[in-house]
Amino acid sequence: DQTWNMFSPRVPRRDGWFVVQGRLQEGIEVDPFQGGKPVDWKKPNHIPFSYRNFRWRKYMTRLSAEKENILPHFGRYLCREWNRKRVGKRLEEVGIFHMLEETLPNGQVAPLKKVFLGKYSCDMMKDTTQ
Repeated sequence: DQTWNMFSPRVPRRDGWFVVQGRLQEGIEVDPFQGGKPVDWKKPNHIPFSYRNFRWRKYMTRLSAEKENILPHFGRYLCREWNRKRVGKRLEEVGIFHMLEETLPNGQVAPLKKVFLGKYSCDMMKDTTQ
């Protein structure tokens, strides 16, 4: 009952990782998805390990494909959880990015693309992507 469609006839050609750029009330930038670490645009050593578990990894893979449906809820979640847990270090806004790597044929290397998915204000939680 096994199939090889994961590898054939078309190998997945897009991959990447997510970066969340949060801005605190005092102007400091943090990544609220990574527990408040400094924002880091570099590729993680092992992308799956950058997620808390398999469910988070699956959710994030849907994020760029269904961003209109999922992204506002993800932004709300990040703001709500950060501000609930960290009194005095209020998160003002979050910007969500997908660092996209594309695999080209014949060993060619595509430039890394920084894809802006959306920006949300934690006070109003209105979409400010326009």
